[in-house]
Amino acid sequence: MQLSLTRLDTTLPVPRYETAGAVAFDLYARETTVIPPHEVVLVPSNVIVCVPAGHVLLVSSRSSTARKRGLLIPLGVIDQDYCGPEDEIKIQTLNFTGAPVTIERGDRFAQALLMPI
Repeated sequence: MQLSLTRLDTTLPVPRYETAGAVAFDLYARETTVIPPHEVVLVPSNVIVCVPAGHVLLVSSRSSTARKRGLLIPLGVIDQDYCGPEDEIKIQTLNFTGAPVTIERGDRFAQALLMPI
């Protein structure tokens, strides 16, 4: 199935499945974002996705994000009607550490999974 995806910054990579067995594609940070301790910040993912009818896009952390960075990303639901020109996916990210955590522009820090509903 083809997924219609628009990148806001075309100098960043196209989201892709990193391995042959991957079920979700990685998302990249569009800008460097500092997340203060114990706060939730929205991190722009650089993409607007038109979710096909009969599907939902689920957004979550990569498996190593909590362990390596001290960040939690709650499961996000991207509906079929969230695909307008201003509807960049922004990922809620919680820093559960006692120090600021920086996500650099271009970092892979979240992933998205297209699921039938």
